[in-house]
Amino acid sequence: KGCRYAVWAELVDKSTKRSVLFVNVHTVSGASKGAIANRLAEMNTLMANIKQTNTKKLPVVFAGDFNSHRNFSPDVVRSVMKQNKLYDSFDLARSLTRQHHNSFNAFTMAPRIGVKWGDHLDHVWVNPWTTRVDRWQNIALLRPNGRHTLPIPSDHDPIMVDLRIG
Repeated sequence: KGCRYAVWAELVDKSTKRSVLFVNVHTVSGASKGAIANRLAEMNTLMANIKQTNTKKLPVVFAGDFNSHRNFSPDVVRSVMKQNKLYDSFDLARSLTRQHHNSFNAFTMAPRIGVKWGDHLDHVWVNPWTTRVDRWQNIALLRPNGRHTLPIPSDHDPIMVDLRIG
């Protein structure tokens, strides 16, 4: 019924031997009641599956296209993440770059500029008690005139987040 997916992997730092569980998420898009209900079901299923999978109690980083943002009502993704003590790295970052550029670009040359704070569909969610967020950046390739370079490889601009975990 329109539901999307998530994949996860345990990554191990070669030097410290410490592990982190990384989860890549893509929830269903849309603003209809059905889409919102599907997104809520996806998030609840995701959290239950990650809790069941993460038997080692590793730090977890959730990243991807959540198709929801703080200016979207209701923001069911944020509600589920908050219930699980996870916060948007955008809100936690010590430094922001292109924070007003929406991460969704719709393959347009001109970047979408958000007039409201945090108007992004793409997120990196972390536990602020185990993870420090040094930097959040929209790293779209832009020309000197501020327009996207061609070809535009995706309908979303890449987000880069510098994390210190543990």
